[in-house]
Amino acid sequence: TIRDAHPAVIAIQEAFLDQLTYLDEQLNAFTKIGQHRSGNSKGEFSGLLIDTRKLEILEQGQLWLSETPEEISIGWDAALPRTATWAKVRAVGTSSPSFILFSTHFDHQGKEARIESAKLICNKANELSEGNIPVAIMGDFNCSDGSAPYKVFTGSGFTTARTCKDCGTFHEFTGREDVPKIDFIWLNDKWKGIHAETLRPRKNGKCASDHDPVVATLEPKVPSGTIGMADR
Repeated sequence: TIRDAHPAVIAIQEAFLDQLTYLDEQLNAFTKIGQHRSGNSKGEFSGLLIDTRKLEILEQGQLWLSETPEEISIGWDAALPRTATWAKVRAVGTSSPSFILFSTHFDHQGKEARIESAKLICNKANELSEGNIPVAIMGDFNCSDGSAPYKVFTGSGFTTARTCKDCGTFHEFTGREDVPKIDFIWLNDKWKGIHAETLRPRKNGKCASDHDPVVATLEPKVPSGTIGMADR
């Protein structure tokens, strides 16, 4: 599924070290950005995999989604530690302007945590970009269209790469399409969308994941080339 999509960057969620080791063996052009949620390689990973043949990594960082984002922590009413990983990148072999990529996974239980996590990430995105360069925030947000966290993003000037009623993502390995849409690629107004879709990878009746991935092909409004992104 990943090879067929040819992404320059993958926002991945719920990955354990053995799974990431396998992906590294199969997709060795990708560099892992970020720590696992309990620090270093402990627990689930919800960071970025970046194809360094296509993108040069200029800066990187990580937040824990909490009142103390610089340290391993659980925020607000969340059940688990949650993180957001970011990287500032630009197209390889160019001096073109940079852009910023985020990967995150919001808590599945904490309603306040999801709202405050959205605020934290939007503020960080604005700080890093200074409102001048493209930002993409990808992940499993554990919330649907019109929810309070969703409105934090739209109120901060972000729009989703894919908007439709029939593009649910969380099917719990059933393969159904009439399911909640909780995975998004959020974009600020510095992007031009080329194409976006929800993939439905199936093989012999089996699904590649319990979520179907959202993918987008985007072009920064400043001239730095076309970029392929995938969440999941």
